[in-house]
Amino acid sequence: MKISRKSAIFYLVALAIFSLMISFYFRIAQRIEINSDMASGMVEALDMSKGNILLSGWSLSTVSFYFTEIVWYVTAILVSGYSYNITYFMPAVILATLCALMILSSENKKVAAVFTLFMLGAPTFFMARNVLTPFIHVGTYVFCLAAYCLASRYVSNGSKAVLAGMFCILALAYFSDTIALYISLVPTLAVVVVSILRSQYDKRWSVVLAVSVLSVATAMLINALFLRYGFVVPGVQPTKFATLEGIGKNISDLFLGVMTLFDADFYGRDPREKDTVIRCLSFFIIAAFIFIVALRAFKIKDNKDVFLLVATLIMPVAYILSDVSVGVSSIRYILPFFIYGTILISRINTPLLNNARVFLLLAILALIPSVHHIKETIHRPKASNGLKELSQVLYDKGLKHGYAEFWFASATSVYGQVQVAPINYDAEHVIRRDWLSKESWYGDNNRFIIIHDDMLKHAAIKAYGQPDDVIKHNSLTVFVWNKKLTTSNP
Repeated sequence: MKISRKSAIFYLVALAIFSLMISFYFRIAQRIEINSDMASGMVEALDMSKGNILLSGWSLSTVSFYFTEIVWYVTAILVSGYSYNITYFMPAVILATLCALMILSSENKKVAAVFTLFMLGAPTFFMARNVLTPFIHVGTYVFCLAAYCLASRYVSNGSKAVLAGMFCILALAYFSDTIALYISLVPTLAVVVVSILRSQYDKRWSVVLAVSVLSVATAMLINALFLRYGFVVPGVQPTKFATLEGIGKNISDLFLGVMTLFDADFYGRDPREKDTVIRCLSFFIIAAFIFIVALRAFKIKDNKDVFLLVATLIMPVAYILSDVSVGVSSIRYILPFFIYGTILISRINTPLLNNARVFLLLAILALIPSVHHIKETIHRPKASNGLKELSQVLYDKGLKHGYAEFWFASATSVYGQVQVAPINYDAEHVIRRDWLSKESWYGDNNRFIIIHDDMLKHAAIKAYGQPDDVIKHNSLTVFVWNKKLTTSNP
């Protein structure tokens, strides 16, 4: 197949822009401290790269992220060798891919580009901590958008060849992250139900639903395989409806979270200051975005609109009505609102948005805070990652296996020099923690404990006696014993 010169130039320019986006996001990501939530997935990927393909012996967390993220980190390790910097690089690749897919999935690509830039493309630092850290659902959004693109193609032209790709993508996504069920399966089901209620049965969307259900069944089979030969997912307690008081708090957290995501919290600030003006502009763009989404909700054109509207609204509604929120930090769960909302808005066809002057004004108003967010985020200092120094100190002293409370464990192990297993503890016992950990870590080679508070200090001495050596590093203390340390069972 011969590619024209014009097409070749287009693809080269697109590749250059994509590469610049990755470089830019990588620089932003380096401003984020590596914590154990982020690091645990990297340690899993390192174990997989050494041959433990099914992560046998591992206890993971609420979801596995296996295909949506971990395998891509494994690929990076196999290609480039292990480095903790992959913790920064891969989120940059995934976010750049998500932004590209948001625009490619949209009909009015100019409108989509403007909102994509403001929503995700030029993140505030708080937003960056929700989209440029590993294993935080962004890979799932990429998978689900890719599946939506294939479903849209099938619905538009009946190309059955794309159904196989959609089936594979959804099966892997459903297995890896339950959020995929909410933003992909539920909207598809809603489309079929609405079409039946309207007496406008759509055979192609019914096929999409059938493929989606088959993907769920396949995901369940994959899960059974992993339960037998690979990892376990402890999960969490079943989600419940929030209390009436909880719903009020969730609404408040939702508002505050959105304002914080986009640095739009102008209230209580001096209107004469430049920063306040920028925050007001951000608030205006967010308000305009929500207003246009609301308009689209009352002007549904077809079944694609139904799908996009449900995918846009389902996570904010779930956030408000469920007990999943633990404060503003949980706002990451509503990111599909901005992702699918952007695609939904791009399908609007009104004289107002089609007016070149109106669009130019909107683009300028969105560009000003976006540039400001970029400037503020890039100028932040790089993360110090203090536990990297501790990892080196332990390695230099020949200490390669030990224990620490969860937030100090994988965050020390991620540098590839020592293996620190997460523990729980009470007044008298050091207890194995079956959460983002591997069973073999609690073996016979562990000789040290990273001490971060008095309770763990007393528990360690009670369980193992006085340490034979004590290492001081900044605010942390490391107790070392000349014997093997075993933990109590949970």
